[in-house]
Amino acid sequence: MRMKKGTTDWKVTTCLNWTEQKHRGIQNIPKMSRAWSLYSKWLNSYPLQTNLVTSFFVGFFGDRLAQSFERVHDSEDRETAVHSKSNSIYRSVKVGTFFVCSSFPLFHWYRFLDVRFPTTVGKVPLKKAIRRVIPKVLSNQCIAAPVNNSFFYTYVICFDHIFQDTHGPRVNLGGDNRPALTDTVKAKLTAEMPTTTRNSFCFFGPLHTMNFLFLPSHTRILFNSVAGVSWVCYLSIMGHKRDL
Repeated sequence: MRMKKGTTDWKVTTCLNWTEQKHRGIQNIPKMSRAWSLYSKWLNSYPLQTNLVTSFFVGFFGDRLAQSFERVHDSEDRETAVHSKSNSIYRSVKVGTFFVCSSFPLFHWYRFLDVRFPTTVGKVPLKKAIRRVIPKVLSNQCIAAPVNNSFFYTYVICFDHIFQDTHGPRVNLGGDNRPALTDTVKAKLTAEMPTTTRNSFCFFGPLHTMNFLFLPSHTRILFNSVAGVSWVCYLSIMGHKRDL
């Protein structure tokens, strides 16, 4: 028999259900704590390898998110320029692979920045850290970010040219079709990089400020990767646009 809302039995049952759910949530906290402790141990013992694996999954799930937005957009506008005919695991693996490759130089880049501009509060006085974090963030956003973002667009175009045939005829990198590829890359970078660079400043500027001031160096890539799932989503959508 269904209990009427507002009765004593209904209130008691609701309270018991809420208590049970809360108890289950509390029980899950030790599991999450153990998982985080294990992950932190890996970060300290194997920082590069752990960041490489993390970057793949962030790239993979960031692209999955991008494809979900594209499918919604496709359902509203069949003439959209976004290429999202299917739910492509292949594409997500492609994006994840790029972020594995890019995380290796970025890992060493952030190590260099930490040596050149030590800013972690606790190891450095707060005033000095704030004074150093400005050139540190600017160096990252003016050097590493444009290079990484432009390489992503180039990687997607070249990969699709060679393997997926989404830009036209399959390209022979040693033959007469090479200008077609270089022209496509040039057009893509010219169209997207000014906006991408501006958006990168707006998105990562505040995040990197907090990152450089308050997080230990071995978690730099982790923080950027986890916070950057939405950025991966944006890059993947822009990188797979076919309106050039």
